[in-house]
Amino acid sequence: MKSKKLYFFMIVTFLIISPLSLLIFEVYAEDYNPIYIHLSWQNDTSSTMTVSWKTKDATSSVVQYGTDESYGNEETGDSVEWHHVELTGLSPEIIYHYRVGNGETWSTDSYFKTGTLGDHAKFIALGDTQSGTTARNQMLRKINNLDIDFALYSGDFVEMGSNINEWNGFLNSYEPFTNHIPMMTTLGNHEKNHSIYYNTFALPGNEEYYSFNFGPVHFSILHTYWEGIENENYTKQIDWLITDLEAHDEYDWNVVMMHRPPFSSFVRYHQGWYDLINESFVPIFEQYEIDLVLTGHEHAYERLYKNNVTYIISGGAGANLYDAIKDYRINESISVESTYNFLFLDVYDKQLDVRGFRPDYSLIDQFISNKENKPDLRCENLPLSLDVHWKDTQKVNITIANNGEEDIIQETKAQVEVSDGSSWDLTVPALNKGEKTLFELEWKPPEKGTFAWTVTVDSDSEIDEVVEENNELIFVFNAVKIEGASFFADGPWSIFGVISSIMIVAYVTLRRRKKTLQ
Repeated sequence: MKSKKLYFFMIVTFLIISPLSLLIFEVYAEDYNPIYIHLSWQNDTSSTMTVSWKTKDATSSVVQYGTDESYGNEETGDSVEWHHVELTGLSPEIIYHYRVGNGETWSTDSYFKTGTLGDHAKFIALGDTQSGTTARNQMLRKINNLDIDFALYSGDFVEMGSNINEWNGFLNSYEPFTNHIPMMTTLGNHEKNHSIYYNTFALPGNEEYYSFNFGPVHFSILHTYWEGIENENYTKQIDWLITDLEAHDEYDWNVVMMHRPPFSSFVRYHQGWYDLINESFVPIFEQYEIDLVLTGHEHAYERLYKNNVTYIISGGAGANLYDAIKDYRINESISVESTYNFLFLDVYDKQLDVRGFRPDYSLIDQFISNKENKPDLRCENLPLSLDVHWKDTQKVNITIANNGEEDIIQETKAQVEVSDGSSWDLTVPALNKGEKTLFELEWKPPEKGTFAWTVTVDSDSEIDEVVEENNELIFVFNAVKIEGASFFADGPWSIFGVISSIMIVAYVTLRRRKKTLQ
């Protein structure tokens, strides 16, 4: 009997102590492990990239990078806890692999793509996660499926800007996205201009407000909230913004991002919260013909239009939503909805296309600005990469739209081609300005693997369009065996969970055998 009790005690002790020992070991072994890896730009978007990360203790900053996983290039920085290393002399529109560390301890391989010298940019905009971790993580999974150049984040990353644990949660959850997609940010009111923000992100200029360029777009980033110094702060930004816009008037589109909006259909606008923003910045937006102002702060979606300037509020990245109350709706409001959301922006030199999406990729609203009075055919599907079960038949909807300024009075042709050899020839009906048509296709993966779909509209080149370059769109299905969730959680408990289960089964089996022998 004593031996049985001792055996049982040893098993229980092993189950308790072993995972804890591994956790303690990890704490001390990971002092220099890179965490919270993310990308941004401090200078030219086509030839540089800044890589940032955190370590528990101060150590050297090293980035190895190259066009494949052998790297071949190395850039170093200071010995710090918050690491920022700028890579320069890169080639435009090239995928680079990289890893970060201190020369001995390294991250896993990741990658990024440099910006373009051409006339196309596709990116997303979102903001306001705060403490909404469940909705934040759901949104993150969705945006990580998109093929984009970069992301804009309009502030309110956390609930309390001075709480490092909240920042850790945000940065940890966003790392699978930001380690390969550059993210350009601005301060929200919840950050309160705290030093953690500046330690975390590497941005152009003084980092509080700045500008950058990508493709045909000039971006001006403003800071609209710092308790107690709005007047002085806004005066400095007004002078800077005017100088910035006049120095970059050669760009086809001017986009401004800031956290708080100048007006909205929510209660805080009616309480006068945005009066100073309205007085300070809106006259400049109108004078310099800003094409689009992106904001957050209101936890919802809203598009507004006033004096030839379009304003879009996208504050639905995870924080608790605000109700859209009918009595608060203002005349400038075109579309408003209380929903989690992100913006997908597809910009060419002659066309600005902005769409608001819910987390399930359903369309909320769309805004298009064209610089020529022509029709424009395009496939409206998002450039997604989605996992599907390789044995399931997929229902694939293809939406083709006329996003131009004139009607199309004739039928046109479109082609859909899949990398497995499947193809469809589509006849697109005549489409008036703003009209869309839907094609419902079915396809089953022939095997496990990655399958690229290419949709080409106006395949016979019959239409003179605003943008010819947007006639082709590619999206991807990854045909895989989709497993159920693992019984054991990931991390140090998982391997010991399996071992523990085996030992428990062995112990129970041994007891049964002994009883049988008795």
